[in-house]
Amino acid sequence: MKPPFTKLLVTSLLGLLLLTGCGQPPAPDAIQPFRFTVIADTHFGHKGMPAANRRLIRAVETYSGAKPTDLLICGDLTEHGTLEQWNEFCKHYGPGGVCKLPIKLCTGNHDRPEGSALLNKPPVLAGVTTLHGDLLHRWTSGGVEFLSLDTHPRLLTIYWLKQQLADIGSNTPVVLMFHYNVTGKHSKYWPNKSERALYAKTLRENPNIIAVFHGHHHETTNTTFANTPHLSPGSPKHRDVFLVCDVTGEAMRVRAVEYRTVKKGLTYNTAWETKINLAPKATPTP
Repeated sequence: MKPPFTKLLVTSLLGLLLLTGCGQPPAPDAIQPFRFTVIADTHFGHKGMPAANRRLIRAVETYSGAKPTDLLICGDLTEHGTLEQWNEFCKHYGPGGVCKLPIKLCTGNHDRPEGSALLNKPPVLAGVTTLHGDLLHRWTSGGVEFLSLDTHPRLLTIYWLKQQLADIGSNTPVVLMFHYNVTGKHSKYWPNKSERALYAKTLRENPNIIAVFHGHHHETTNTTFANTPHLSPGSPKHRDVFLVCDVTGEAMRVRAVEYRTVKKGLTYNTAWETKINLAPKATPTP
């Protein structure tokens, strides 16, 4: 005896749904291998920084391996946030400047001159806004989403972050960048404990945020906050080092690369390295 036509139709539809994956969470976009590099605290306007940054640019651009898709610079681009210092920064890292890599920026506390008018953006903030469209900005590389939160996760920036995360979905790896460090030396500069707690809660609720890059304390560090790696390249003001991040289909390998100028060119040494899985963290810690 043949099954009723309705039963055959339902069975066929269920089979089609299983084959096509309809009704299932969307699969993450395929990750394409790529490399990006991270530096911070370039401090143009401080004595000796133009030369220090030229050495850094040379080291980044001549390091072996794949050419970076982007160079992330995590704030304190200048020493006092003046137009002259911003112009000097642009001569080195802006379009047509010494550095030939595409750059992604956030601003730091040194980029905001004291007493600057609320209605007129200081030169560095205005310049970054012109370059990226906003101080808060987002871009995609190789299937990974990057979000710049500017100085640090404040109430408004966390609200913006949550909007972006809802749009991105939970299956896509996300990387954040901002200026202030969350833990350790100088982390007291976070002005609001409730905002800090909200930021931690946001990280725990979104385990696809795989890493955070920052600057501010001028140290080369690999720490963890709210179950999420927080990594800092340090500053050419105090140490010759940068971060090299190689993304594959399953993980991101981050190396802190020290460089030294010698007669025949440059030598490199890996100070530390870590491997970060691209898949969401399975069990966020409380």
